[in-house]
Amino acid sequence: MNNNGNQSGPKAWIVRAGEDSRHAEGFAAAGAIAIGWNDIPGAPGQVLATEIRYSHPSGFSLTPSVEWIPQAYFVDSQNTIENNGWTNLSLRAEWSTSYGMTVFAAGQNLTNRNFSQSVQVDNAAGKFFEPADGRSFYAGLRWSPR
Repeated sequence: MNNNGNQSGPKAWIVRAGEDSRHAEGFAAAGAIAIGWNDIPGAPGQVLATEIRYSHPSGFSLTPSVEWIPQAYFVDSQNTIENNGWTNLSLRAEWSTSYGMTVFAAGQNLTNRNFSQSVQVDNAAGKFFEPADGRSFYAGLRWSPR
């Protein structure tokens, strides 16, 4: 057990989600042409997220993580505009004391790639893409009185 009462050692999780969603035949978006059998926009077909956390008995932990959208997906009901797939690498380190205090530091988008992590589906102004933050780092202190 470490200072937080948590089990030490490595822990890992992997999440994979997939779908193949299409509009029913003859479906038409409001004010648009019929778009039957097109992909439903805004949802990637495949998503993979994984994290490996190592916790040491001293209260230190290190957690690298990866989010991966391997393929482009449509952002409009007519299926003419795509958001490219992307990969996001992150790293988080923490040190927890037996007094309920945790010091942490993290970095996100460590490869500093330009990508759109979220989209606005069928945006009338054509502003579909919401860019992710560039490489970023933060640190902090959390206190949970025991």
